[in-house]
This record gives sequence, C-alpha cells and structure tokens, in this order.
Amino acid sequence: MFPKFLSLCVLATIAVYCTEASPLQSFFPWSTGTTNKNLNWVLDTILKTVSSDLVVEHGDSLVIPNTQINTTQEVGILWWKFNTVASSTAPGTLKNISSVVRVSDAAISQTMVNGSPQIELKAELKLNDLAMEYTNVNTKLMLLSYDAGLTVKCPTNGFNVDILITSGSSCSAKLVAATITELGCNVELSEGGIMNYIKTHLFSYALGKVMDDVKSIMAAQLPSILTPIIEQHNVCKFLEPSS
Repeated sequence: MFPKFLSLCVLATIAVYCTEASPLQSFFPWSTGTTNKNLNWVLDTILKTVSSDLVVEHGDSLVIPNTQINTTQEVGILWWKFNTVASSTAPGTLKNISSVVRVSDAAISQTMVNGSPQIELKAELKLNDLAMEYTNVNTKLMLLSYDAGLTVKCPTNGFNVDILITSGSSCSAKLVAATITELGCNVELSEGGIMNYIKTHLFSYALGKVMDDVKSIMAAQLPSILTPIIEQHNVCKFLEPSS
C-alpha cells in the first residue's frame, strides 16, 4: 500500500515540475532565464496588442478604396428576362478589424540563419463580427427599388498566418503569409421588418453578386491590413523572460 502511494506522489511531483517548466526556452535561445509562459499565451498577447494598434490606427473600421458596388445580374421570370442592378456611390468600410482572436494552437519551428535563431510561428486566426458596410446602395428590378444601407456580414471566417521572427542584434518580425481559409457571409439590408425580408429575396440575384464581390475584396485586403501592423510591432518584447 505504502509503496504504491509513494509512487503516486513521485509521479505527481514529476508532473507538476514538467507543467511548470518553460517550453519556450529551447525555442527562444536568445532569452535568458525562463518565461513560464506557453506559445498560446505569447500569440494571444501579440494579438491583443495588434488589436489595440488597429483601433488606434483605424478606429476599428477601415474604408477600402475602389470598392464601390456596380453589378448587373440577369433574372428570368417566366418568358421574360430582366436585369437587376446594384450600385453604390461610395466605397465599402471594413468593420471590426481589431477583433483578432486565435482559433488554433500556435505551432512553431526553429532554424539558425547566419548564426542567428529564426522561428516560424503559425496559427489559425479569425475576426469576430467581420463585416463590410455600405452607407447607400441602389438596387433595382423593373419598377421596384431599394435605396439605403447594406451590410455584408461574415461571422464565419478564418485565416492562417505564418509569422517569421528573426533575432540577432535586433529583432524583426515578418508576415510571410495570411491566407483566408473560410469565409461565410450573408447580406443584410438596413430596411427592417417584412420589407427587408421581401426585398432581400426580391433582389437576391444582385445581392448574391455583391456578396461574392465583397468576399473577394476581403480575401485580398485582410492580409495587407495585417502585414504592416505585425511587421512594425515589437514582437520580441513578448519573448523576454518574465521577472
């Protein structure tokens, strides 16, 4: 009985010791001491600060130039064909760009480049409540029309980031890639009530084309928004040993 109990105590002690040991030390050899933080903590802290920087720089929204809507879609009704049109006079505004959160655990690999340690940090991220908003969109089908605001909401989204961090006399971070992995969107009109439902379905052909165009814009623009923020940010300060 006693040896079994003693064995359990020894195993528990080893488990606690392993849990408290720093997993970062072998990955970040330029730091001395221990960090007592894991990779997900490092990434989450980076993302939190990146989010703050985005708010300071853009106010949590960003007007994307040259994104005016101008689509025409042919609709067949019985024997007749009509054009349904959607157009805007102003570009779209990307909303909630600061809500960057981690979806997957951070993965890391390390190499030596010209005698300096280089690490590659990969993870899947998402933006909460990502949306593209247009202040005014004019949509027409025969004598029927809609002339008000329109929002393309993309609550389902994800993108993989690949960040390369090099340490030497100074530290630098480079966003190698930010690839969209999924983008699930829907269109919402500003007009409420039953008319919103009717007009959303009535102009569904044109609005579907609008949604496809906006998804293409997001896929192209999100990496370019994240790149300067990540590369200008002092990532190395998160990798220093804790006191």
